[in-house]
Amino acid sequence: MTYSYSSTPVHRQHGFGFKFLVFAALFLSAGLCARAQDEPSPARTSSSHMRPSVGRYAHDFLMIQVTYDGWSGTPDSIRTGGFSRGFNIAMMYDFPLQKGSHLSAAAGLGVSTSNIFFKDQRADLNKLTPTLNFPTDSSYKRYKLGTAFLEIPIEIRYRQFPDNANRGFKVAIGAKLGALANAHTRGKIIGNGDKSVVKVNDKRFFNSWRAAATARIGWGNFGLYGSYTFTSLLKQGAGPTLNPYSIGLSISGL
Repeated sequence: MTYSYSSTPVHRQHGFGFKFLVFAALFLSAGLCARAQDEPSPARTSSSHMRPSVGRYAHDFLMIQVTYDGWSGTPDSIRTGGFSRGFNIAMMYDFPLQKGSHLSAAAGLGVSTSNIFFKDQRADLNKLTPTLNFPTDSSYKRYKLGTAFLEIPIEIRYRQFPDNANRGFKVAIGAKLGALANAHTRGKIIGNGDKSVVKVNDKRFFNSWRAAATARIGWGNFGLYGSYTFTSLLKQGAGPTLNPYSIGLSISGL
């Protein structure tokens, strides 16, 4: 089955997003290992049995999140399916509210991506209509709607050990303001000897800005992450009110 909108054949199994995720994870792991080597061992401190070793406090932290994504308020006419997922990365600058305090504030710059998969359905980004339609279509093996945002995240943080960012209990609440960088659909067609990927880029149905609340809780460099977007993904009049949310894992020096 052939469609009139533009398509781009893709022959690689892993795209840029997958390679970027692997690279970022390796980069973070190397950074955490290097930071751990800089910390004095318990054997070299006379009071190591009383408190954890103190590492050199760093103010900049790379933060990575891998999430399960969804839309709150999805009507029955939109059939999502499969494992919808997202990936976030940000560089944060952390500064204590006062010397020796367990509380600190942080702000930074980041990028977040989200991929929502559909079951026997597609999103008509290329149609010249005022609203985004989701017609039934079973010709795709996989079909998704993807978005990417440039973001400014801010957080208020608590950590158990103020002078060691790599250990102990940690919790953070915050918000992020994002600007839409990309919106696209991508479907993989397999049938009648045809193996290709159909991709359409168009941002006209989507809000250019979004605001979300965030929360994290964890131990050491690992934790749980959640976010809820208060602004609708689609513009007013372009479709139903869809509020994206994410739940997943976070890796950070916090």
